[in-house]
Amino acid sequence: MSTYAIKADKFFLPAGPQLGGYLMVEDGVFGAWQADEPACEIKDYSGTWIAPGMVDTHIHGFYNHATTDNDAEGINISSTELARRGTTSWLPTTFTDGVEQIKDACAAIAQADEERGPEFCGARIQGIYLEGPFFTMKHVGAQNPAYLIDPSEKVFDEWQEAAGGRIVKSAMAAERDGAAAYAAALSAKGVVTCIGHSDATYDECAAAINAGASCFTHTYNGQRGLHHREPGVVGAAMTTPNTYADQIEYFIRHLPNRDAAIISVHPHNDRGTGLACAELSMLAGADRVEGTLFGNGERTGNLDIVTVALNMYTQGVDPMLDFSHIDHIREIYERCTKMTIDPRHPYAGKLVFTAFSGSHQDAINKGVQAMKERKSEIWQVPYLPIDPADIGREYEPIVRINSQSGKGGVAFVMDTYFGFKLPKAMHKEFANVIQKISEKQGEVSPQQIMDNFKREYLDQKEPLHFKKLRIEDLSGDVESGEFDTKVIVDYTLAGKPGTFDAVGNGPIDAVKRGLQVTFGMNIRVLDYEEHALQNGSNAQAAAYIHMMDAESGRVTYGVGVSSNITRASVRAMFSAVNRLELVTGV
Repeated sequence: MSTYAIKADKFFLPAGPQLGGYLMVEDGVFGAWQADEPACEIKDYSGTWIAPGMVDTHIHGFYNHATTDNDAEGINISSTELARRGTTSWLPTTFTDGVEQIKDACAAIAQADEERGPEFCGARIQGIYLEGPFFTMKHVGAQNPAYLIDPSEKVFDEWQEAAGGRIVKSAMAAERDGAAAYAAALSAKGVVTCIGHSDATYDECAAAINAGASCFTHTYNGQRGLHHREPGVVGAAMTTPNTYADQIEYFIRHLPNRDAAIISVHPHNDRGTGLACAELSMLAGADRVEGTLFGNGERTGNLDIVTVALNMYTQGVDPMLDFSHIDHIREIYERCTKMTIDPRHPYAGKLVFTAFSGSHQDAINKGVQAMKERKSEIWQVPYLPIDPADIGREYEPIVRINSQSGKGGVAFVMDTYFGFKLPKAMHKEFANVIQKISEKQGEVSPQQIMDNFKREYLDQKEPLHFKKLRIEDLSGDVESGEFDTKVIVDYTLAGKPGTFDAVGNGPIDAVKRGLQVTFGMNIRVLDYEEHALQNGSNAQAAAYIHMMDAESGRVTYGVGVSSNITRASVRAMFSAVNRLELVTGV
């Protein structure tokens, strides 16, 4: 393609209008303007002004031809006449009508677009805009109220098929049944959903926006107005974070010498959207955000620079701010400002890394365990968006136990603080013990939990107290019959010493048989688990015995600790017997 220059009386350029001069066109693309005549072909348009072509996104026809005429030839006449007046692209816009009539209109627009040859001179059809029929009667305007219906994805799909996929925009009233679902469905299809001709409340608009609606049709007109008690549709249009971000994006796109400027945003938090506005504005192209420590500022405050910085950090973006000692920063802030940071403030609050809910505690427990098993270097723990160590916090306060805590939280404390990995079936049994305490006093400290664990399990030595164990291996002994182990157990019953011996398959079975014969009890060992409490040659072992009293059907756990795992197991068995109250201190 050739290179030439356009001569005209006036040019409307991005930086402003220029009188006279020449506009270069290189390979069909507009280039730079210059005042002096260039050494190339000149196309003289003296007596005219040269301006960018306009784009009309909301127009129901032109030059005595309406989109609702269902006339392909009329659509192309409209395109031609629009181009004569400076509009180079448009969205033919339908009107509220019957479902079949709108379908026919879409088909006619598609036909007009398909029939255009390479020599056609007219405004390009960039898509179809459906204005209606999903509106409210209260703000129906010039729309025909006889055809108002609720938003329907099924109906839209029929129209889209007739349009050959050309529908790019659809308007609705946010308060109509199915509005949010419609917005979500169209967003998934890449179609813009607008809110218009609507009497929706702010919350109804917000629901539609959260579902995918991203535009407003003729704001301030044909919709609920702004009121101090109900922001309504206008309030939603003016205050949602995406509206703010749209303004930033538009500004950046139209700013001359963009590379020479730093675009900085300064969000306040009057409607609680300061953080959202900041993050969306950065996505829209802003280079910098201005905020304050912990959002300190007049009225509801400014952007909290701590939260936005650490939000970026959690997503792998270096905010270039050091918050590795957040507690120290908080202390200085509170001392200098004489203001207290809320304990639930993101990242810096004292309760940030705590969890009172049992389900949350259980999820944290499983998440930390999964990371250990995977040996993952990437922090992925439910309810904890950041590793507390990264900001100078500790794991200790992650879980705090109160009346709302569940079995998972108590088990987590026992494991994390004291190394006891309680069997799954034991979680509820011990959690019920802590629940009763928390209902009386409120929060229960880890040490209180451990003290009660000792009282309930480890210190259950009365009335039957295990003292000493001797084991004989009967393997190969013909006289022993089916059993391979003999035990001799010394004990005290209410302080009185005693001894029994018994045989069985292994020490635990032998001790169980000895208890049954000696004290006339009928017990069953349902489950047995053990683990080391610490590393090294002097490691302590913990043993857990799940025991049933076969006479009454009652079950409980017993726990024993010793440097010798067999001795720990026998202690656990005696603990269970005492908790079941199967012997008396006679």
